[in-house]
Amino acid sequence: MSTRPHGVYDRTIPVAKTMTGFLIACCLLLSPGTVDSLGPAPKAPVQRIASLAPSLTQAVIFLGAQNKLVAISRFDEQPSLQHLPRAGGFSDVAVETLLKLRPDVVLAPKAPGNEASVRRLAAQGIPILAFSLTTTQDVCQAMARLGELLEARDKAQAWLSAFEELRQKLKTATPQKRPRVLLLVGLSPLVAAGPGSFADELIAEAGGHNIVQRAPTPFPVVSLESIFRHKPDIVINLAEFHEGKSQLQNLPGLRNARWISAPNKDLLQPGPALLSALLQLASWFDNPHVSLSAH
Repeated sequence: MSTRPHGVYDRTIPVAKTMTGFLIACCLLLSPGTVDSLGPAPKAPVQRIASLAPSLTQAVIFLGAQNKLVAISRFDEQPSLQHLPRAGGFSDVAVETLLKLRPDVVLAPKAPGNEASVRRLAAQGIPILAFSLTTTQDVCQAMARLGELLEARDKAQAWLSAFEELRQKLKTATPQKRPRVLLLVGLSPLVAAGPGSFADELIAEAGGHNIVQRAPTPFPVVSLESIFRHKPDIVINLAEFHEGKSQLQNLPGLRNARWISAPNKDLLQPGPALLSALLQLASWFDNPHVSLSAH
C-alpha cells in the first residue's frame, strides 16, 4: 500500500526550459527575504536595465522605464522589445552578453538555476537585484522596490493601492458556495498551482477553493487519482502545450468540469498583471459584485 499522503502531490519535476519550469524554479528560493542585492549597489539614476524574467520586464514597462531596458529574458514576448538582446532565463543566464552590455542593474528572479551566474556577474561589478516572486506579498514588495529604483514611487503606489482595494472588495463579495478550482500550468506532466503560490492566493481571494491543498512546492506535479477524488468544478488551463487536453476533459472527475482556457498569461506573471488576473478569476467564478470593468 502506498504511504503517500492524501494530498494532490504526486512527485517532483525536473525544471524544464519553459514557462512552467520558470514558475517552479522561481518558487525554490535561495535565501529568506524578498529582495537580495548582490555586487555593488545600483547607482542612481539607473539608465540601463537587464531583466531575466517577464514579470520583472512588465514591471519596468508599467513603471514607465521601457526605454531603459537593454536586455530582456528569453521568455519576453512584447513586440516592441524584440530588437533587444536576450539575457537568458532562470537557468541559462547569458553571462557573456551581460558582461558586454554592462547594465546599471540586472533584475533577476530568485532561482537555484541562476545563482552561480548572477553571483559571477556580481563579482564582475554588475549590480544585481534578485527578487522572490512566489507570493502576492513578494510581488507587492518587488513593485515597491522597483518603484524606488526607477524613481517611479507614485506609479508603484498607485498599483499597490488598486490591488489592495480590489482584494478588500472581494473579501466582502465572497460567493456562498466556492467553486472547486484546479489551475493547470502544465499537462504533461500535470503541474498545478498549489499552496504557497501567488496563484493559490488569487484563487481564494477571487472566491474559489483550490483543490490542491497539500504539496511540497507551490507548483507541484499532481496525480490523476487525486484530481478525480477532488472533482473540480472549474479547470483553468494555462499550459503552453495542449497535447492530451481532449483526453483529460473526458476522464471521470473532469468531464463535468467547466474548462477555461486563459486568454493571456496574466496568471503566470507574478508582477503588475496580478491585478487583472485577480479580476479575471473573480469573473470566472461568477462573483456578482465584480465586473471586468471594475478597474
